Amino acid sequence: MPALPVAPDTIKVEFNFTVGTDLTAVVIQHVRYSGGPPSATVLNELCADLRTSVHTVMAEVMNEGTVWTGSVMTDLASDTGAQGTNTESTTGALTNDPLSGATAALVSFPIGRRYRGGKPRSYWPFGDGGSLQDQQHWTSEFVTAVDTFEATLQAFYAAGAEGGTTLVQQVNVSYYEPPNVVTTNPLTGRAKTTSTRRTTALIDPITTFAVSPVLASQRRRVRKVR
Repeated sequence: MPALPVAPDTIKVEFNFTVGTDLTAVVIQHVRYSGGPPSATVLNELCADLRTSVHTVMAEVMNEGTVWTGSVMTDLASDTGAQGTNTESTTGALTNDPLSGATAALVSFPIGRRYRGGKPRSYWPFGDGGSLQDQQHWTSEFVTAVDTFEATLQAFYAAGAEGGTTLVQQVNVSYYEPPNVVTTNPLTGRAKTTSTRRTTALIDPITTFAVSPVLASQRRRVRKVR
């Protein structure tokens, strides 16, 4: 499969989690930077700074059976962009009964451009039995706590800096043009939807976010465990 197009001045941020017996849960976000391509050393330092910034507020919204096992930052500005990691772990502080591994707290990020799928989203493996108002909704206190976590993360994305590289803001990265319907059989009219890769990734700035009071789901966090 051909490589994805480059995303100028952009870092991919991967948050890795252990959720019960699922050792590979991940949340991916992107952040814009200024000051030139970061080295691996700089990205290692930024990953460490990220943990320092958010590990306390993250622990407050995770069950004790969930562990943030670290982060990975990759420079997407070229095919040879550097990568950095931090593997310090943070264990959740909530002690009520754990929820299904598929249950997630949904944070959405409205952007100015409309596209198929609606808007960027992050599905965080947060919450436990004490975070529930009922079978479909989080308590208002839990929503506020997730809001505090996300605001802390956004503040880091707007001010983090190491070695001449300064983070600017969270962004959305689009690698594909809007889908096209292509007729594959002119006799029957059968068609399929195809997408074309962009030459250069389209970057959408993210300036706000919203925490959903409704439980969300990432079914793969249950289905992939055997």
